[in-house]
Amino acid sequence: MFKALAVSTVALSFVLGLSGEAAAAGSCDNLEGQDVTLAGTIDKVAGIGVIFFTDRKTGCDFGLVAFSSDPPCKQGNAIEVKGKLRKNAYVKGMYDVDRNRKAPDGLVCR
Repeated sequence: MFKALAVSTVALSFVLGLSGEAAAAGSCDNLEGQDVTLAGTIDKVAGIGVIFFTDRKTGCDFGLVAFSSDPPCKQGNAIEVKGKLRKNAYVKGMYDVDRNRKAPDGLVCR
């Protein structure tokens, strides 16, 4: 009986771990088109001006295109972004934020 309970516990923790990742992705899908404020740490800044980070609250991955009017952002910096959440059109499982190009106050890097 103890062995069966141990196996069940391990299986349940594995399933819950997987469903946690799925739940994070699902929560971002549910927020699509809504105004959001995201915060996290920058994982990478690509040479083409794309900022990659993971939101602390939702756990969703973002690839954000930087505008020329945005403040400079570097890997390891804290980032805060405001705008409408949308799915990234180029990378499956990644999200983007639709921001007003004329109002760079929607992006803060520290």
